[in-house]
Formats: sequence, C-alpha cells, structure tokens
Amino acid sequence: PDGTGHLRSLKSDIERAHTQQAELQIRAVQNKVDQYYLHSTPKGLPESLLDLVTANIAAQIPVDPWGTPYVYRKKSATDYDIFSAGPDKQPDTLDDVRLE
Repeated sequence: PDGTGHLRSLKSDIERAHTQQAELQIRAVQNKVDQYYLHSTPKGLPESLLDLVTANIAAQIPVDPWGTPYVYRKKSATDYDIFSAGPDKQPDTLDDVRLE
C-alpha cells in the first residue's frame, strides 16, 4: 500500500467539509440579503453583494471556502440566486454549490 487511497479519502473528506461550509455560508448570505430587503425603503433587493457592505449589513463581500466571492444574481424585484462556484472557481459548472 502506497497511501494514495488514504490521501484520496482525505481529499474527498476535505471537499465534503468545504461543500458543507459553503452551504452554511450561503444561508448566512441569504439572511443578509433578506435583512437588506426588510430594511430598505422602498423595499428592494441589493443589486450586488457590495450593497450589503455599503448598508453595513456585512463587513465584507463573503467568499466561499475556495476563496471565490459568492455568485449573487438578482432575478426579479423579489427573487435572487446565491451560490458558490465550487472548487473549479467557475460559475455555472457541475461543481457549483447551491441550496436546494
């Protein structure tokens, strides 16, 4: 045994932990976007996550466990999408982390 199986297992454990961390962080960002909506006059979603910083709701633009800012897309006046681009750091690929 050369230990590569153990190393592969460790890498997959780390990726799983990163994915779980990203899911928790996405929920936290969703809460901040909802806070922004509730406290804005007139009611509205942020145009970008930078608006959360400007409104003193977040200290900084949040980044995922892979060091990439979360992707925020405003879909309508009341609907939005937040996700992590995942390990490949490219949005809209198979390894993106999204909440169901």
